[in-house]
Amino acid sequence: FRLKGNSSLGAAWGDGNLKLPFRLKFNEFQATYPAITGQRFHGFKELSFSPGYRDQSLVREKVAADLFRLAGVPAARTAFYRVYIDYGTGPLYAGVYTAVEVIDDTMVRDQFGDDAGNLYKPESALGTFSAAEFEKKNNRTANDFSDVQAFVAALNAGTRVTAPASWRAALEATFDVDHFLRWLAVSNTMVNWDSYGTQAQNYYLYHHPVRGLVWIPWDHNEAMIGAPGVTGVPNTRNGLSLSMNEVGSAWPLIRYLADDPVYAARYRTHLRGIRDSVFTEAAMDAMLDRATALVTPFAIGPAGER
Repeated sequence: FRLKGNSSLGAAWGDGNLKLPFRLKFNEFQATYPAITGQRFHGFKELSFSPGYRDQSLVREKVAADLFRLAGVPAARTAFYRVYIDYGTGPLYAGVYTAVEVIDDTMVRDQFGDDAGNLYKPESALGTFSAAEFEKKNNRTANDFSDVQAFVAALNAGTRVTAPASWRAALEATFDVDHFLRWLAVSNTMVNWDSYGTQAQNYYLYHHPVRGLVWIPWDHNEAMIGAPGVTGVPNTRNGLSLSMNEVGSAWPLIRYLADDPVYAARYRTHLRGIRDSVFTEAAMDAMLDRATALVTPFAIGPAGER
């Protein structure tokens, strides 16, 4: 058991709130106790528990992840749990949490059919490569960053201006660009503030044996907040606008793709498809109603959160 989080942990701790974000790892001590090697809980090696920080609806983390998968973007599976914690005097109700599948545990293997490739959890805007900004979640002893180095180099190559077709070919040889454009369209449609384009965090890169590096979203408790609209204003702490006109060159994976007419057209195609088939009023009402019905008895009323 360990606490996790940054602002979510600090805010709860400072308020004396029992609803702290935490993570469970079921074989943490296998090096000391070899008998527990391979220990799992219902198939999981790890589980992450999100308290719904800054989300009075308590459903954003789940609904956003479900929406990504519905739109064809693999994302961690989630479920609601009523959590009790025993501090030594008996169990105390901590509230409704969203349990989130850990990316480097079961998610990659189950949704990509392979988990042998390098998996990174970067904190990088992708303008330059620094190994310190690309935390490896597996294959650590190999110390091989050649895949992500090649991707960053291809993205920032000067051929983007002098030979766009060659630039696109080199970039697609290292990175699943169309998949990223689909993620970007879903993320901008739902207004996913705490992600690439405003924050250099909350994403993973997995090296698929056929597709190259694939973008995986993470941490959605602040999705569906605000409405920047079709155009945006630079340097504001909002989600990205649909046109992304406010995004500067500090975010090359967005700015350079948006400036390329081929990729810009693909992005608009994804936007239209998501609007027409996924992010419809009827579908979103039903998804939000289902999630709200699940948490309501355990969040409000005499048996609710305190």
